Amino acid sequence: MGVTYPNQVWVGDVTNVWVGHRWMYLAGVIDLFSRKSVGWAMSLSPDSRLTGKALIMAYESRHKPRGIMHHRDEDSRYTSRYYHSYYGETKLNKAYLDEEIVRIAHQ
Repeated sequence: MGVTYPNQVWVGDVTNVWVGHRWMYLAGVIDLFSRKSVGWAMSLSPDSRLTGKALIMAYESRHKPRGIMHHRDEDSRYTSRYYHSYYGETKLNKAYLDEEIVRIAHQ
């Protein structure tokens, strides 16, 4: 499987960044075709609300596209009921850790 057009595969992740005098958490969503950020959110807490906000920003900034494959880790920020409630709202396809997507992501 190759990524051949925008809004086909999005990849989400969380990292921590030093801001001012403390650590904050940055959740990002990138479009694997363009390799550009389509959504992000920052918080003092690395929870599912943070990742959900990044997903909603991506979904709305891309004019609510349908049928996107969304790849992310399987940690609690992405597997909670709160985070999964966004899937009903956004109509995204869930894609857990998959060898082919990982291969494409690292090209």
